[in-house]
Amino acid sequence: MNKLIIYITIILTTLTSCKSQVKKNIYSEIEGKGLIGNENFEVMKITENSTIFIGGESKWMEQSSVIMKSIDNGLSWTKIYSGKGKINQLVIVNPQSIIAVEQYFDDNRNLTSKLLSSKNGGNHWEEIDYPGQKISTISIANATDWLLYSEINSRDKLYTSKDHGVSWSENSLLNRTDMIDQSSIISLSENFYGLYRTHFHKDSTSFFGFNLTSNYSFTTNIPSVMKHPKIKINSENNIELVEKIDNRIVRYFLNQNRQFEEKETYLLETEYDLVDAFFYYNKIFLLMVTQKAHFNNYELFISSDNGESWETFEDFSSTSFNPYQEHNGILYGYLRNKTMRMIELKN
Repeated sequence: MNKLIIYITIILTTLTSCKSQVKKNIYSEIEGKGLIGNENFEVMKITENSTIFIGGESKWMEQSSVIMKSIDNGLSWTKIYSGKGKINQLVIVNPQSIIAVEQYFDDNRNLTSKLLSSKNGGNHWEEIDYPGQKISTISIANATDWLLYSEINSRDKLYTSKDHGVSWSENSLLNRTDMIDQSSIISLSENFYGLYRTHFHKDSTSFFGFNLTSNYSFTTNIPSVMKHPKIKINSENNIELVEKIDNRIVRYFLNQNRQFEEKETYLLETEYDLVDAFFYYNKIFLLMVTQKAHFNNYELFISSDNGESWETFEDFSSTSFNPYQEHNGILYGYLRNKTMRMIELKN
């Protein structure tokens, strides 16, 4: 039987530039009951009632897709799906409606995808038909309006559904040569947003947005200095672009005229690449990738003086920190020794 292990570490940091103390931050490391084998999991979703979903693949005996669910903040886990291949995306429409993307190799060794749906919290699953052979990403604005970016005949195309995946239509917002950054697509207030490039201008990135209900859509250029920005939704539910440019972290926001204006710039003396940024009233956290090998190593930096100085808040280089989710000011990550890491950012 797995033992429940809770480590609580209090981190008290003194910033050299302003001699002020960072507020106490507590994180927990929990070995959850019910986790199986030597999984390659990642934290995929956390709901408002602190239900956590992790998914990925298990290589115990043979490769299989697995989705695990915890309703007690990671203390115990229940397997709600098992298939073949790997779960690479999970979308929570509401507490009962869950959408999952499973990737696997077919009998001809071609990588393909299944689109799975559960209407009862994961107790039963059914497969949904979709256009294409492989799903790059799916985004859901509400129970009915869905966006799908999938590969068909060796080309990625954008499809939309207004009836929760029953029927699909190809979306003509982008040109034939446009390539969407699949990791950038987000939804906010029934609108979809994302980044794209053209085949002939790969270094030029543009921003798009549309609403299926009103057929409203637009595209706009982003600042030329930004090559691979990340789309963020700030505390006011406004759209931001964030990127590390040379030794700076730069933030732009989308104004009412659908143009991006520079908001803030912070100095950061490091060669590490930016993974994600979290902005709060008096603190900034930057998750950076410190080594690109078989497993990425991550390091979390903190500034409490508006970017004038930075300290290492957490070094994940020895813990195999898997891709993460941030929810209500807490950073959730899955460690390969069958534990969850929860770091309180906003306090």
